[in-house]
Amino acid sequence: MNCYEVCSAETKEGVKFVGVVKDCSRRLVSRNNNRYIRLTLADELGRIDCMFFDPKLEKYLEEKGLPEKDSIITIVGKKSEDIVFVDDMNILDGRIYMKLSDVK
Repeated sequence: MNCYEVCSAETKEGVKFVGVVKDCSRRLVSRNNNRYIRLTLADELGRIDCMFFDPKLEKYLEEKGLPEKDSIITIVGKKSEDIVFVDDMNILDGRIYMKLSDVK
């Protein structure tokens, strides 16, 4: 899926998509004392906000750390009205070379 398709998806529908991190908040705390991070992801067709909550967040941060701006990540989650609640996230840190001369 792309960001446009995610925005057009039904509420509570499962979504999987790839995007570039445009903004990533540090660990925040909700009114219910739950920790979370808020991400803004973009692709060539749009932007979407995502939220990743504990306890899955803590386990993820211990293993992989917080994604940086301009990282490419995959998201699996459920769409709400105007946001995606993340179930799983993966940072794609591999490089793609278009020419043999780029490989060093």
